[in-house]
Amino acid sequence: MQHNPPVRMTYMPALDGIRALAVLAVLAFHVRLPGFTGGFIGVEVFFVLSGYLITRLLLAERGAHGRVAFGAFLLRRMGRLVPALATFLAAIVLAYPLRGLATDREIGQAAEILPTLLYVSNFTLWMLGVPELTQQGWSLSIEMQFYLAWPFVVLALARTDARRACRLLAAAILVLWAWRLLSYDLLGWRYAYYSTETRITALMVGGLLVFLPGGMAARDRGAGAAAWALAVLALMVPAITFYTPASALLGPVVEVAAAVLILAAARGAGSVGRLLASGPLVWIGQLSYGLYLWHYPLARAARQEFPGAAAFAMVFPSALLLAWLSYRYIEVPARRALARRLAGAGA
Repeated sequence: MQHNPPVRMTYMPALDGIRALAVLAVLAFHVRLPGFTGGFIGVEVFFVLSGYLITRLLLAERGAHGRVAFGAFLLRRMGRLVPALATFLAAIVLAYPLRGLATDREIGQAAEILPTLLYVSNFTLWMLGVPELTQQGWSLSIEMQFYLAWPFVVLALARTDARRACRLLAAAILVLWAWRLLSYDLLGWRYAYYSTETRITALMVGGLLVFLPGGMAARDRGAGAAAWALAVLALMVPAITFYTPASALLGPVVEVAAAVLILAAARGAGSVGRLLASGPLVWIGQLSYGLYLWHYPLARAARQEFPGAAAFAMVFPSALLLAWLSYRYIEVPARRALARRLAGAGA
C-alpha cells in the first residue's frame, strides 16, 4: 500500500510563534538570564519544527513518478540559509579585533569562519572545541547534513503505508536516543551534544509527525495537548542545565513535547494556538533565523560585563534590529531572486 499523505504547504502562523519562543529561550540561555539554564532546549524545538516542515515540503513536491528534484530542493535550502550566514560571517571578520568579541584563546579567524561556512562546525566543536564566536552554527551544520540525506529517506518511506513508515522511523529514533545516552558515557558530553547522529533524532521526530495516520485531519484534544506540551517545555527551561546526563536523558521528553506542540499548533488548537499566532510572536518568529545568527557574539560580549537581565535587555533589541535588516535586505531579496531563477529554469 503506497503512503500518500494529504500534504498541502499552507502557511501556519502559530509555527512562527513556536520559532519565536524557541529563539528567545536560546538567547536568554546565552546571556545567562536567571531561570533559563535549560534555554538551550530551544534548539531541540527548532530541530523538530524543521524536520516537520521539510518532510511536508518533500512530500508535497513529489512528482507524478514519486521523485523530488533534489538539486532544486538543495538550492532552495542554501538560498534560504547562505546569504544571511555569509553576511553574518563577513561581519564577524570585520569585528574580530574589537574588544569584547575576543575569544578565550587565539584560534584565528579561519577557525572561526570556515567550519561554520562549510557546515561542519558541529564536528569541529566536538573534536577541537572551535569555533567560539560562531559556535551557534553547529545546529545549522546538522540541519544541512540532514538536508543531504533526508529526501532519500522520505521518498523511500513514502512508498510504503503510513503505519509501517511510522514504525520504521520510531524504531530508528529509539535506537538513536539510546545511543545518545550511551555516547555521553563513552565519548563525553561534546560528542553527545554535537554529533549528527545523536541530535538528528529531533529532526526525525518532526518528520514522523507527517507520516502519522490521519495527517492534519485529527483534531481531538488538540487544545489540551498543546497546553500540556507548552507546560512541559516551560518547566524544562529552569529545571535542567547544560550539559549533564540528566539533560541528555530528558532530551527525548523535550522532543516529544515539541512534536505535540507543533502538531497541535498546526491544527489550530484553541487558546494556545491563538497565542502562538499572535502578531508579536509571529513577527519575531519570522526573524528567528537572523536573530539566532546575530545574537550569540553579542551575548558573549554582553555577559562578560553585565548580569543576565541587563545583558538580555541590551542584546535582544540589538540582535532583533540586525535580524530585521538581514531579513528585509538580504534574506527576502535573495529568496525572491532564487525563486525567479528556478521558475525561469522550470525547476
